[in-house]
Amino acid sequence: MSARGFLFQTEQGNSYFYDDTTGAVRHADDEKSIKKLLNESGDINNYPTINTKPSKEEIKEHLENYGYKQLILIITENCNLRCKYCVYSENYTNTRVLRNVNMDFETAKKAIEKYFFSFFRVKSKNPVLIPTIGFYGGEPLLNFELIKKVVDYFTKTYDQKIYFGLTTNATLLNDEMINFFVKYNFGIAISLNGHKEEHDRLRVYANGTGSFDRVMRNIKRIKKRYPEYFKLYCTILISYDTGTDLLKVRNFYIANEENLPKIGRITSIATSFTNWYNQYSHQEKEGFKKSLDECKKIYFHQLKEGTTDPFLQSLIGSSYFLILNRAINVPLANIRPPYIPYTGACTPGDKITVDPKGNLHCCEKINDKFPIGNVKNWLDFNKIIAHIDRYNKDITPDCWKCPITRLCPLCYIQSGGNGRFEKSQLNCDNIISNIKTQFKEIWSLLEGGVPIRRIFQRDSEYF
Repeated sequence: MSARGFLFQTEQGNSYFYDDTTGAVRHADDEKSIKKLLNESGDINNYPTINTKPSKEEIKEHLENYGYKQLILIITENCNLRCKYCVYSENYTNTRVLRNVNMDFETAKKAIEKYFFSFFRVKSKNPVLIPTIGFYGGEPLLNFELIKKVVDYFTKTYDQKIYFGLTTNATLLNDEMINFFVKYNFGIAISLNGHKEEHDRLRVYANGTGSFDRVMRNIKRIKKRYPEYFKLYCTILISYDTGTDLLKVRNFYIANEENLPKIGRITSIATSFTNWYNQYSHQEKEGFKKSLDECKKIYFHQLKEGTTDPFLQSLIGSSYFLILNRAINVPLANIRPPYIPYTGACTPGDKITVDPKGNLHCCEKINDKFPIGNVKNWLDFNKIIAHIDRYNKDITPDCWKCPITRLCPLCYIQSGGNGRFEKSQLNCDNIISNIKTQFKEIWSLLEGGVPIRRIFQRDSEYF
C-alpha cells in the first residue's frame, strides 16, 4: 500500500513529505528518497475500517465519558436584521428561513433539567468540568425575558459554577441587558465585520440600512460602563467573503483596538449549499487574493520580528496552530471514534442544541433535518446511530485514500442537506489545497529562522 500524504516544497527549495499515516513530516531531499516515500508500504492498522453502525452501548459510553460539554438554547428563530449572507435566508438551500418562533420557559426548563442530569454523570468522572449554557438565535436578545428566567431558574436550582454565553448582533443591547450580563459574567460574542463600509455592506436591517453605527454605539456603552468586564468577557466575531478588503478590515481593528473587544473568531462566509460566491467576478476574486496575500506577507514579517497583531493571528495563525498541534505517531484509530473514523465530525451529543420546539440537535449550526431527540425523552440513540450510519455511507467511503485524514475539518454542518449528507468534491479539494499551502508556509517560516513557539500561538476563543 502506498504511503498516504503529500509532498511539499518550502520557499527555500527544500522538499518534505507529510506522512498522514503517522502525522510526521519527513525530509525528501532527493529523487531516490522521494520515490521511496511515495511507494513504501503503510501500516494497514492505520487505515481504520468503517463500522457504520455503532451500538447504543458505544454511544452511551462515549457520551458518559466525553459528552454534554455545552447546552445551546436556540431561544428564537427570528432576527431584527436581515444580513445578506445569513444561512437562514433564501441564499442557502438546506436551511430554514427566519421566522417568528420563540422558545418558552417550560421547554428551556426541561432542557436544563435533562442536560444537568446527563452532565453530572460525566462530571462524576471528571470533577473539574464546568458546564456551559449558550443562548443562540436568530437574535437571542429578542427573547431576553427568557434569558432572565433561565438564569434565575439555574441559580435557584443548582449549586454549580457555570459559564453563560450569548452570540448577538448587539443592536438591541440596552442598559438593563448589559447590567444583567455583567452580573452573571456572561460571555458576549458580538458580530462586527469591520469598518462601516464593510460591515454595512452585508449586515443590514430589512430596509437595507446598515447596522454599524448602532453596534459601535453599544460596544462603546459596555466599555464605558464596565471596562474590566469588557476586556475579559466580550469578543468580536468577524465574517468575510470575496468582496472583503482584508487589509482595510485589519487597519480598522488596529486603529480601534483600544475601543473594541478582543477578536474571538474570523471565518469566511459559508460555501456549502449556496451560490453566494458566484456573484463575484474574476477581477474581484483576484483582488481578494491580493489582499489575503498581503496580509500573509505582513504576518510573516511580524513572526520574524517577534510581534503579531490579533487580527492576523486569528485570520492566519489559528490554522497554523491546528497543524502544529496535530497528533503524531498515534494511530488514527486512537484519535477518532471507531464509528466515525474519518473527518472532523463529532459524536452527536458531545454538546446539545435545543430548538424552540424542544427538538435536540448535535450543533447550533446544523440544519433542522437531523434531530437527535427532544426535551421530553432526551436523546434518541436510534436516531444518533442512523445519522452516523448515513454520514459514513454518504461522506466517508473514500476517505481512507485522502492525504489529510488526520486534519480534515469536515463535519455535519458543511454536508447536511435536506435529509441526507452531501459530499462536495470541490469542497474536499479546497480543504486539501489549503492545508498543503499551510504546511508549506509553516516550514518556510521555520527554515527562515522563526522559532516554533512564535508560530505555535492560539488565537482568542469565545464560548
